[in-house]
Amino acid sequence: MKTRQGKWGAMEILWICFFVLCLLLAVLITVKSGFSEALVMYICSGVSFLMFYWRRSLRKSEEKKGLR
Repeated sequence: MKTRQGKWGAMEILWICFFVLCLLLAVLITVKSGFSEALVMYICSGVSFLMFYWRRSLRKSEEKKGLR
């Protein structure tokens, strides 16, 4: 069970790091070139945050099932 928990935690960390990276790049591109050039990076950061939140919710529901 611990290996599965570690995998879930690693995926959450991966998605949150990807979110931060995309958001930083989006802000830098916005400053340099404008919002229209950075729109794709904002979308990628939003999708990666949603993936993080989804994985976290799945992990929480798995933990609740394991406690019963």
